[in-house]
Amino acid sequence: MTTSYIITIVVVVVIIAAGIAFWAYSPNSSYAPATVATSTATSAPMAPMTPATPSVVLNVMTSPTLGTYLVATNGMTLYTTAGTCTGSCAIAWPPYTVPAGAIAGGVNVSGIVGTTALAGGLQVTYKGMPLYFWSKDSKPGDTTGENVGGFTVAKP
Repeated sequence: MTTSYIITIVVVVVIIAAGIAFWAYSPNSSYAPATVATSTATSAPMAPMTPATPSVVLNVMTSPTLGTYLVATNGMTLYTTAGTCTGSCAIAWPPYTVPAGAIAGGVNVSGIVGTTALAGGLQVTYKGMPLYFWSKDSKPGDTTGENVGGFTVAKP
């Protein structure tokens, strides 16, 4: 091999190595070394870039006799009453509860879905009214609690 040929190969290798190093250590590269920020200010974590998905979703079912009514995520019918239901009432009419931090939303529901504080968690509300299940409804779509003890099927 001639000396000029070896020099050409060395120059090409150096240029390629320099290009790779420049690319690898550029600020936009995922291979750039980590830098240490020297700031005394503290900031809150950034909020997620995508909207949160509701973890409580109300939906609707339709009955020839009752029309459209609200159901929970499990398909069970939801009921409302004029007062509140606690103690022995809550055994027959369990409140629709979710853990603290749950996000409420609705599908095919135009009213405001929310929650209210309840011992041990949150109770789901619709248009400000607490929602309950009827303990004698055995499968999704049952509406056997309609007009029992002052409870009515919740309507959207």
